[in-house]
Amino acid sequence: MTQSKLEKLKSKLADAEKKRVQLDKTIKRLQSQISEEETKSFRMTLTELDLSVEEAISFLKEKNRPSAAQLAHSFNQAAPPSDYQNAEGKELKNNV
Repeated sequence: MTQSKLEKLKSKLADAEKKRVQLDKTIKRLQSQISEEETKSFRMTLTELDLSVEEAISFLKEKNRPSAAQLAHSFNQAAPPSDYQNAEGKELKNNV
């Protein structure tokens, strides 16, 4: 390889590393913002429901909630409606 090609490749590599560092910083900042928003939301919900953190944790642990897989399965099992009406009140077949 010629010297100029090597210099161009080194320059591209340096630029890519700078962009990676910038993206890493942006990702960390966004993750921090998301965490702060989730915490604020959680605290607001606790305040609205007049619950302590311990009560909320206990509530979440005690509830017999379906898992995500169970929910997905139940949504997949639900049959779509076969008929519906248009704006004029005429029945139409659902072609889903």
